[in-house]
Amino acid sequence: MSHLSLHSLKSAAVTIAEVSDQVHAFAKLSVVPIAVLAAIAFLSSTKPASAGEYCRRDVTSQVVSCSFASLEQCQWTSAGRGGDCFRDPWLPAAALNANAKAGAHRAAR
Repeated sequence: MSHLSLHSLKSAAVTIAEVSDQVHAFAKLSVVPIAVLAAIAFLSSTKPASAGEYCRRDVTSQVVSCSFASLEQCQWTSAGRGGDCFRDPWLPAAALNANAKAGAHRAAR
């Protein structure tokens, strides 16, 4: 049997206190970077990335993809799989007008 002395208990208690202080210091230092990363993730996910003028909503998963340059391209992608095609609601009105003019210019050639 081992005998515990008061001295060994004190040194163990000091060690636990030191570890506890280190954990608290680490937690204080890591809270700010974690909060910043969470805010960036939240803000970047509020508006979907849109590279095209038209979007497609999948029938089964309801995932929206706005990567289509034309309504026909979106409809071809949906053929056989289902889904809804619509104009990108996040595209600014100025970009919509510019795209419509560019499309009319291409058609006039």
